[in-house]
Amino acid sequence: MILMINNQRVNLSVQDQLGVGGEAQVFRWQGKAVKVFHELDPKSTAAQKRDWQANRRLKVEKLRHFPNGLPANILSPLELVSDPRGEVVGYTMPLLDNVETVFMLANLNFRKTFPDDRVAPIFLQLEKTLKELHARQVIFGDFNALNVLFDALNRTYFIDTDSMQFGSYPCVTFTLDYLDPKLFGANFTAKPSFTRESDYYSLAVMLFHSLVMVHPFGGVHPDYPNVMRRAEARVPVFDPRVKYPKKGLHFHVLPDDLLQYFHRVFVEDNRHVVPEQLLSALQFRTCPQCGTRHARSQCPTCVAAPLQAKEAITYHGKCTATRVFKTRGRILAARIINGQIDYLHEESGVIKRRSGEEVRLKPLTGNERLAMTGQLTLIGTDSRVDLVRHGKVEDTIATEKLGTWPMFDANDRDYFTISGGYLARNNQDLVGQILLGHTWFRVGQKFGFGFYRVGRKIVYFMFDALKKGIDDTIKLPQYSGKIVDAECIFSDDYCLFSISRVESGQVINAFHLLKKDGTVIASTEALAESSRFTKNIRAKVLGGQKIITATDDGLLLVIPDNGRLVESKLFTDTEPFVNEGSEIYTNADGIYVISEKEILLLRLL
Repeated sequence: MILMINNQRVNLSVQDQLGVGGEAQVFRWQGKAVKVFHELDPKSTAAQKRDWQANRRLKVEKLRHFPNGLPANILSPLELVSDPRGEVVGYTMPLLDNVETVFMLANLNFRKTFPDDRVAPIFLQLEKTLKELHARQVIFGDFNALNVLFDALNRTYFIDTDSMQFGSYPCVTFTLDYLDPKLFGANFTAKPSFTRESDYYSLAVMLFHSLVMVHPFGGVHPDYPNVMRRAEARVPVFDPRVKYPKKGLHFHVLPDDLLQYFHRVFVEDNRHVVPEQLLSALQFRTCPQCGTRHARSQCPTCVAAPLQAKEAITYHGKCTATRVFKTRGRILAARIINGQIDYLHEESGVIKRRSGEEVRLKPLTGNERLAMTGQLTLIGTDSRVDLVRHGKVEDTIATEKLGTWPMFDANDRDYFTISGGYLARNNQDLVGQILLGHTWFRVGQKFGFGFYRVGRKIVYFMFDALKKGIDDTIKLPQYSGKIVDAECIFSDDYCLFSISRVESGQVINAFHLLKKDGTVIASTEALAESSRFTKNIRAKVLGGQKIITATDDGLLLVIPDNGRLVESKLFTDTEPFVNEGSEIYTNADGIYVISEKEILLLRLL
């Protein structure tokens, strides 16, 4: 891509690409980031073309008049970027490395290794910057969890600042899950519509979602079909008629004064910023009796119902649940190894395997990934992976990162990393070439699946778990928007690839069942909240072509039918033992359900 920056001709390649979003690509160049807006889709209608042209004119005009003197962590435009014809197509901005979006704070998988007490300091920084921004008569507008970042030191950064509202220039974009319901139906292109109060509302949504991993208008209400209608009616999760999601934390773990603040925002339409003292005083602790994580003076679980001994075997209809393991700490990872369930758990800062072997004697910081293969435990941090055996680090190897996460995986026999632009097995056998810094993959017992992005194009690939070679001819859809998560699970001959993206402010999940030769058997794509199956890209296990997914209503069987993945049967007797955030695995014994503190073995009679 040929561009002009400060009258200098610049050639940006795929190797320089940092990321792709719904409206632009971002590249690395001379210690800066270069944001380049997407060109008009050639398949656009005449009306879409007019809207695109008007939006581009507004962007360029705002860039030319962007306010000076904003806080340093507002990633303001530095220089305009033009194409060879002289048309402004983007801008440069400060470059960030090793940062994560606030969006991930509400992701259950991410939070397994992320300490709860890091959330409040992040939001204290966000609030401070937001106040400074408002003091300069600038409104963020489209203030959402993908537009704010944090690093390992809890420092925060605001991105996509070209859309902000200042002077007579409106913010014309919005993200529905974070939009103040007072602005529902507003014509954002006609005039500046966002206010300080709407920014404070968005901040409150992000804070609540990040603390308990449940949206303030999440769950199910019998009278309102979705988040938008609930927000419009001011019916948050506090309403007694809401069926609260089983995943994440219950809001009752938060202190009363913070809950009162949220009630004033989401029910009473108060739009004041969260008092700093509430965040400064917020401190999570683990109940020594029941293991509940909470930020109250007394454990809400023990106060509500004194601890009682739980039976090791529980019956519900035709389902039998046998407790395999329980901890007051938390379960970090699990998998079936050589036909048996194995797991990693942390208690009092010490990480152990199922055998009781200690694999790490210090608490996790939030930047680690974990995996297991045989007796080997893999702990990845930044661009390295520690190989731990019998409680000692046997070796430390390098691997590439995807964003902030070290990219590696393992099956029963081997582990796989990315080295020098190649996918490698056991740090010695090169499987095949991939795109450095942009590749995601998972591996099963017999084969693996992955993808990388070349500009706006996604290249999907498969590889044999024992042989050399990568097949990058897999035909799956090309997705726009920002990819925020992905997962792949395997049976002997099939895999289920799931991918989550944010497009036009909404989370869309897509699922593809493939044969190991790359043939697509069935696919489904939908808004995340549209069904039990599509709500979560995880909480699934694959047996042949059949998918079992964990939901708040019980285990759900999903099967391919004429090229689509359809819900076939709900096993309602399993409802007390699973939720949409459960990990599930199968072997000859039955179905293992892994929650934060407990592993259950389910059998259907």
